[in-house]
Amino acid sequence: MKNKDYGKIIVLLLSVIIFIFPFLLFVIFFRASYMIIFAFPATSIVYLILSNSKEKKKNKNKNNNVYTKKRKKEFGIPFVILGFVVFPIIFSIIISFVDRLDFYTIVVFLSLVTLFITTGFYIPLSIYERYFIKKEKVLDFLPPVTIIIPAYNEETGISKTIDSIFEADYPTKEVIVVDDGSTDKTYSIASTYKNKFKNGSSYYVIHKLNGGKASAINYALRFSKSEIVIIIDADSIINKFAIKNIVKHFYDENVVAVGGYIGVYNFSNILTNCTALELTNAWNLLGRAFSLLGIVMIVPGALGAFRKKTIIERGLYEKDTLTEDYDLTLKILKTNGKIGYENSSISYTDIPNNLKDLYRQRKRWYTGNFQTIIKHINIFTNPAYNLL
Repeated sequence: MKNKDYGKIIVLLLSVIIFIFPFLLFVIFFRASYMIIFAFPATSIVYLILSNSKEKKKNKNKNNNVYTKKRKKEFGIPFVILGFVVFPIIFSIIISFVDRLDFYTIVVFLSLVTLFITTGFYIPLSIYERYFIKKEKVLDFLPPVTIIIPAYNEETGISKTIDSIFEADYPTKEVIVVDDGSTDKTYSIASTYKNKFKNGSSYYVIHKLNGGKASAINYALRFSKSEIVIIIDADSIINKFAIKNIVKHFYDENVVAVGGYIGVYNFSNILTNCTALELTNAWNLLGRAFSLLGIVMIVPGALGAFRKKTIIERGLYEKDTLTEDYDLTLKILKTNGKIGYENSSISYTDIPNNLKDLYRQRKRWYTGNFQTIIKHINIFTNPAYNLL
């Protein structure tokens, strides 16, 4: 057996141990009969995996319209939501009161249930996506791509970003840097690369009045010549095969967007290390599970690829929320477009290394997320949106 196979077995065993951890705690501290609570989400997991496999077989060589119809039919059963959230919580509350558990026991009891349905639920899905999905190898799918870099006062890091794009292994790439009214040397630094991109690649630097990231990307889309567009933040560094690996997903005509893996560039203290752990959990657990279902919730601004016509049809990026990438992703998902995730396409980015900057970042994120959810509140009430 190869070392790689041993590694897979170890990862699978660790994942299974983590998955059954809540069950073991219940056996130790509570009645074994309470484990009926986990039967509902477990059944939902099996249903999702079987539905996904069945859907892929039926729609292997069909167009986008047929895919959308089939997807609605397969995922239109509300049992998933009931089994995932409603039933476990209801049964937990009932058991707590019927058995007259004390306050602290109720807190522990409900916490374990919540932990399972918010984290443990995704472990089998992510394992299934990682080890049991046969992914088609696409070797010769290398269409022209446009890479858009919106930048505002990024003189300290934009050179590293452009260098990483220049060194990326991809034959035909059009790079557009949009200087969004910077007051520093962003434009002059970006302009020094004009003669560097050759052999099928092109490079442009555009200056405009400051209007925000959304307006900068929308402005660049006017000049882009490729059907596939990749957005990269001006403070991010991509790995060598990031473009090639993220683009291969568009070989499937049903895919309209793909999110990349976001890594940490500036490891410096416990705060950045904890953030790196948070990102690892988000992309390897939730990212894989959501990718399996084709509903990745956020195509990140640090590295995200789209079909340009999809962005245009959905009304481009908008400035009415602080999280324009989340807003655009939800707009795309509302059309039942398939959004994937590529963990080998990595964008390393600077993250806050002190509490003040972290507070500002999270305040913007959570405020923007709340604005976006309020804007798209009908995803909770319209059954046409299915798993979304």
